[in-house]
Amino acid sequence: MKTFGLIILFILSYVLSLKGQCGFFPLGPDDHYNATFNGASDIRTAKDLNGTIYSVSTDNVFYKPRVMKYIGGVWEDLGNPALSFSQVDNLDIAVDVNGIPYVLFRDISTTAYKPTVMKYNGSAWVSV
Repeated sequence: MKTFGLIILFILSYVLSLKGQCGFFPLGPDDHYNATFNGASDIRTAKDLNGTIYSVSTDNVFYKPRVMKYIGGVWEDLGNPALSFSQVDNLDIAVDVNGIPYVLFRDISTTAYKPTVMKYNGSAWVSV
């Protein structure tokens, strides 16, 4: 009976040690080109038809949206990291069938709190 208890204890400790190995891990190098650097909120992701991952988040320092794509093992900014001159919240991102990313957010810099949609035209973010 004592041997059975030791076997159960060994199996339980083995299973618990595996649990810690199944968590999340950073995607990309551990430097300033991570998807978030200053801390972020409203983090959303999307994937295009080729499997490229896009991320949009609100920078916790300036409250500006930042859109990045993961390509070649690193995160790259799409256009100006602060794609809007206003503070935003309620971000979301989508990529159309042509690989064009769209970002939706609420402009909180005015009392209107207007929803805004922008798309990346290959070099800059433009309003839709």
